Amino acid sequence: MRKKGLYFFIVFVIVLVVLYVWRYKRAQVFENRVPANATKVINVNLRQIENHLLFDFLTNPITYLKSRKKKDSIKKPRTALTKGVSVPKNILFYTNPTDLSNNWFSSIVAINDTEELFKFLLKEGFKKIENNGIVYFSKANFVLSVKGEQFIIALKTSPKVDVSTTILTLFSEDDYLSEDAIILKPIVNNTNDISFSLGDDELNANFKDGFFELEGSLKSDLFLVNENPASDEDGVISMSGELNRNNAVFKQFLTDKKDKFNAFTHLSLDSIVNKWNGKFHMNITSIEQKTDTIVSYEYDDDFNKVEIKSTQDKRIPSLYANLGQQSVSSLTDYFYGKNAIQIIENDTVFTTIPVFKVLTTNVEDKFEIRVNKNKKSENTSATSSKFNFYFNTEKYMETPLDIPLTKDQQKFLQLVKSTKLEWTANDQFLLKINLKDVNRNFLGKLLKQ
Repeated sequence: MRKKGLYFFIVFVIVLVVLYVWRYKRAQVFENRVPANATKVINVNLRQIENHLLFDFLTNPITYLKSRKKKDSIKKPRTALTKGVSVPKNILFYTNPTDLSNNWFSSIVAINDTEELFKFLLKEGFKKIENNGIVYFSKANFVLSVKGEQFIIALKTSPKVDVSTTILTLFSEDDYLSEDAIILKPIVNNTNDISFSLGDDELNANFKDGFFELEGSLKSDLFLVNENPASDEDGVISMSGELNRNNAVFKQFLTDKKDKFNAFTHLSLDSIVNKWNGKFHMNITSIEQKTDTIVSYEYDDDFNKVEIKSTQDKRIPSLYANLGQQSVSSLTDYFYGKNAIQIIENDTVFTTIPVFKVLTTNVEDKFEIRVNKNKKSENTSATSSKFNFYFNTEKYMETPLDIPLTKDQQKFLQLVKSTKLEWTANDQFLLKINLKDVNRNFLGKLLKQ
């Protein structure tokens, strides 16, 4: 009996290993999946990501079971996306600056159950439109297009962009890249969760235990090489860099945002940018909660004036920031001319930001602002880089600012310990997001808390 039990156990283990290897160790598919005119390609290794979640479940089964019970108790009908989609080993996204106009499109994905997929998309708030035999589900910049038993995902540069003609062409595409194409070389046999082949640039992203990491080379002129202050990791938020004001992405951002900015501040965003040299630095060392006493008056039944006192809690950052000026005092003079700087109680105050008392000074090539009378950071060391960013999320969430956040944003910030981004002078890029829980896979923690 013992031998039979041992044999059964050995056979059971062998079957599990075979099934595991068959599902998770099979090669990804790249042949005939990306059109020949693609200039940038991203590969998402879905099987490897699924493998991370499997091991996260095996090491944290109670967390997953509790999460499932909680959802079942709500008793709301929920259609899973995986019921409608035949999940491939990997999915590829591609673009080019010409006929695809920098919009991103996915490789074609098979559908298991069209009805289930449609239910899921409608439940998630997608708008459904049908045209030329293709059903489009759109939401903001995201479009999922269904033709027969297949679909293509589109990520548009703007919600207003029409990609229907391109989608129609892609469904009938017959000129694809072979697996040995130059643009696919960085991602074929790549073992990372997500790999980016961006022409001259290569990036890799991974969901690890305790952190997410995106690293590689990124040759963009969005930021210029500058002597930037080192990130202050003892504070709450620190960032510094020099934006390229002639960069196409930055120019488009200005075009999209300037009307709202001008209406809110009664200033001209174009004028500010013209008087700014692109350099910036910001450091929030702490956030304090202060209680203000507010005095108001009411009248009683005999028309006597009665003093009413109430308190109001405010969270105020200790902040120092500066903007580089195109010429001496160019920004300062502009703000004075628009009455955005005023003398209040012997303090020089930048009145455009009414939430806090923002003090300002002019230091020749810099326009400086301070909140809570925070002085310039004592960290004077500087490094040649494009962009430095550090966010101590755990410290921030202890006393967060009064900035409205969605429930999902709040949940995410509660899970994160810190975020650091370094973009070096030689175009090396590193983004690392650390979780508080170092024993959980990053993606698994986001999905099952």
